[in-house]
Amino acid sequence: AIFRHDEGQTELHEHPVASMEELSAFAQHIPFEAARRRGRAVGEPFFAGGGRTPLVALAFAVDGPDGRRWVVAIGLSFRSICAALGEPSADIRELLVDGGKRILCGGDAGRALAESPSLLTASAALPGGWRVVTQQERARAFAASRALERQHRALLGAALVAALVAGLFLARRINRPLGRLADGARAGARALRA
Repeated sequence: AIFRHDEGQTELHEHPVASMEELSAFAQHIPFEAARRRGRAVGEPFFAGGGRTPLVALAFAVDGPDGRRWVVAIGLSFRSICAALGEPSADIRELLVDGGKRILCGGDAGRALAESPSLLTASAALPGGWRVVTQQERARAFAASRALERQHRALLGAALVAALVAGLFLARRINRPLGRLADGARAGARALRA
């Protein structure tokens, strides 16, 4: 079971007690050899007891009383991280993904990350090959820009029609006086010949 302090309320008082199945899964995921070699190691995330919250084993090598290297392991729950990422909204999914592209937090926990041309995906790398990923349907992500594009095209078309109408109007206003000027120049030329 996990440590519980009986005197007053602590941060752990609401934490669920680990079952034997969870403790067994934890024991199987402790990176003993890596901790002995490097002094510390982080295990692969795992789901225990059918839970939706991933756990990871942190292992530290220490000198034991008999002179041999011991490994002290701590189970770290991603419960608060998963709660911070929240459940997927209608628009955007926020996910924590491991190096194997398995979703750890943020809906569909334990499943592989969906990759599709219909999804717009952005991610940020974290230590250990993990990533924070956001996904949104491409059509929904670009809906506002497409509407703006349609508005701009309509405005451009209206401006083109207005420019043509204004051009025709100005051309008529300029052509009438130019026509009278040309008629006067021809009449003056005939008068000079005669």
